[in-house]
Amino acid sequence: MLTAFGKMAAKHSEVYLLLVGMPASLTRTLNSLPGEIQRRVITVPFVYGDSSLRMCYGAMDCFLHVAQQGESFGYVLCEAMLCGLPVITVSRPSKDNSQVEIVGHMCGGLVAAAARDLGNAMELLLSNGDLRCKLAASAPDWVRSRFDMAEVIPQLLRICEISLECDSRPRISRLLEAEGFVTKAEWGDLRRTLNNCIGRSSKLDLLISKVAHMPAVYRQYRVLRETLR
Repeated sequence: MLTAFGKMAAKHSEVYLLLVGMPASLTRTLNSLPGEIQRRVITVPFVYGDSSLRMCYGAMDCFLHVAQQGESFGYVLCEAMLCGLPVITVSRPSKDNSQVEIVGHMCGGLVAAAARDLGNAMELLLSNGDLRCKLAASAPDWVRSRFDMAEVIPQLLRICEISLECDSRPRISRLLEAEGFVTKAEWGDLRRTLNNCIGRSSKLDLLISKVAHMPAVYRQYRVLRETLR
């Protein structure tokens, strides 16, 4: 994030970066930036309370998200989008990668295929005010339509009901699929999601993602991990 911002800030004097809770491990990278660019990095140690949180979100034009491990869900992404902030996130196909679905490329923000594509995503959002406004307007409804409790709880209860009624995994899958639930990851669908972004993921990351979504392989991985604990 800091490296991409440094390159961006060198070309655009109006760009600032607000960092909340920056880990000490990034201090060296921050200090390596030119002084004029360092002065445009505003650090806040911690945010207490909803009022301060809204103030931070309200100070931004977009929310920049880079996670080495990715996200298992990503509540902070939903928070930002509900505040009308387009999110720029980086895909991590070989690791936890829910952020690509939570944000949705051109829905709640932009998805960069890799860290090297982060600058292009930032440039696009900075240069295209109409796109920025469109994503800011659509982001809250995008989150509510998919993750609002009124949407999620009835589905969760129905899954529980079907699961309790059945005595076998295949029957549970059949009944869930009959009601429109997704019970398995199809590689074609996954690949389309991973390719719907700015830039392209590496072939190695795509291969790891494909293997990780094979149920038999993943079950064996879980067994091995528990054995090694």
